[in-house]
Amino acid sequence: MLRSIFAKYVTAFAAIVLCSFLMIILIISAIVGNYSEKAKTQIMDNAAHTSARYIEESLDGKSLAELLEQNRDDVSVVLSMVCANSDDVTMLVSDNEGRILIAVGEDKDDIDMDETIPHELMAEVNKDKEISNDSQIYDV
Repeated sequence: MLRSIFAKYVTAFAAIVLCSFLMIILIISAIVGNYSEKAKTQIMDNAAHTSARYIEESLDGKSLAELLEQNRDDVSVVLSMVCANSDDVTMLVSDNEGRILIAVGEDKDDIDMDETIPHELMAEVNKDKEISNDSQIYDV
């Protein structure tokens, strides 16, 4: 079927406009997704640091294991609030030797409480090194 040159140009123009809108939608969704991830990470970091301060101030000369044994419900509630910000977070509280004292979050039932956190990871955490998604993956 023969079409006029005008119809061909209008079709080409419409295709270019459609592709442009698709590119804009892809770019905006990538920007929003990246912002959302950064905001969620910042919220989790702030909540985790607040929880750590709460636990540290509650020690009063007790060991961490004693504090968790006496106040397990309170600490679990605080940590559960931290984990509530994300569906895929499991928080572990351990002593400096890497013994897991409490687990809270989505996969807490999958955590073997007799396991320990690898020595290399504990050394990095004790040196205040930030552990992120880009860090070495440890088998916990």
